[in-house]
Amino acid sequence: MGIYTLNIVGESYRQDAIKLCHEGESIILKREPNNQYDPNAVAVLREDGSQIGYLSKFDAEWVSRIIDRGTKVLARIKYIRGGTPDKPSLGVLIEINTTPSRGWESGESEKKYETITYTPASSLTGKQQKEHAITKELPKKGFWKRIFGK
Repeated sequence: MGIYTLNIVGESYRQDAIKLCHEGESIILKREPNNQYDPNAVAVLREDGSQIGYLSKFDAEWVSRIIDRGTKVLARIKYIRGGTPDKPSLGVLIEINTTPSRGWESGESEKKYETITYTPASSLTGKQQKEHAITKELPKKGFWKRIFGK
């Protein structure tokens, strides 16, 4: 449990909603267990209900288990990228907090728990992609045990 930084997917279909977003904005993670493409799907919504994307299949797998257990998960927009002439589409990086009793600003959570940042492999080159595939695609040792006690 802790604070995690994640990319979301499907933003290209939701540019109008993302244009209204701002960094630090609280967002909602909504489970979609009947989603025809992924039973672990987690939609990412603004507080007004407009959707800005989904968690990736990889992240939805573990986040959906936490949500399904009834654990409260806080989420907010960490960074909005793009919107420039060379990268006109907007993308969103979010933070989720699976231990909301510790709050966002608690230094204790960052000391006691590791923050995992997922970087898309497409933004890396050569040797970095190989290292990324090995070190970032799989959770850190003991991750599942901390999350699920297994």
